[in-house]
Amino acid sequence: VLYAVEARTHTGARVTVRLAPPGAPREVVLLGDFTLWEPVPMRREGDVWTVSLEVPYGTHHFGFLVDGAWYVPDDAPDRVDDAWGRMNATMVIER
Repeated sequence: VLYAVEARTHTGARVTVRLAPPGAPREVVLLGDFTLWEPVPMRREGDVWTVSLEVPYGTHHFGFLVDGAWYVPDDAPDRVDDAWGRMNATMVIER
């Protein structure tokens, strides 16, 4: 599972994102419309990288930079083309 809703808030949800990228990356960051496409560093826990953050209600698109290269897992939910030649994953936070 790429992300899990941990708790509901007044404006959205507390979400934990987990990624196990191939290889042995030195750095993994999360970017999405809910971060205004600003990188959010992820922490390594063994082979899995994690981050928890507040995500507002709605449908959001996101991806990762793994050692500086754009990455979205092939099994990411509802992959969509971002119109710039990259794929994004989709996250839906329902009320």
